[in-house]
Amino acid sequence: FSFRAQVESTLRDVYSTENNLRFLMGLSSSDGRLIRPIDDPTTARVAFDWNEILPEALYRTPELRRQQWLIKRGEMQLIAARHQLLPQVNLTLLYRWLGLGDDFGLGHERNGINFPNAGSQDIGELTGGNYQESRVGVEFVPTKIGARRELAGIRNAQLNLARQSAVLEEMELSLSHTLAQAVRDLDTQYALAQTHFNRLNASEKEVESTLTLFEN
Repeated sequence: FSFRAQVESTLRDVYSTENNLRFLMGLSSSDGRLIRPIDDPTTARVAFDWNEILPEALYRTPELRRQQWLIKRGEMQLIAARHQLLPQVNLTLLYRWLGLGDDFGLGHERNGINFPNAGSQDIGELTGGNYQESRVGVEFVPTKIGARRELAGIRNAQLNLARQSAVLEEMELSLSHTLAQAVRDLDTQYALAQTHFNRLNASEKEVESTLTLFEN
């Protein structure tokens, strides 16, 4: 009964593994067939260099890259918030033609009457260029005294950046532990595979010896 319980438990594990394989392949959970490999598993040891797989995992994980872009955005927001404290100097240039007249004149022929005479048209004065003006100026906005709103914006950007950085550190730590567990499981499964292989050889020899004794 103990041996029977082991067989039934192992068969359950086979079905569970086969179901996971079906999920990865996009197949239904059951269709009357049991998917299993037809060749023997490889006995070669698969080893990974920790100094190579950890940086690659940190670089290729989409969640980490998305979080890094959020940090980059937070850094830009912090720079923009700090710029709000700087004084502003703006150079303004203006040049325009003005149209003056009693009527707009759109859709009518130009009558040649200039402003301020009666019957003058805006379009005619505008195209004639009789009234032009230009302006060059410099606008200076000094730093605000106190700047409570700007300082609050800077503090908010700093806190948001610190939060995003802490989230990234936590994600990297979780990824390193998950990767270490996968490498550890790989070594354990290889050792178990060797042990089961030795058990298989020993069982075959035991069967042969038992059959020989039974025939004798």
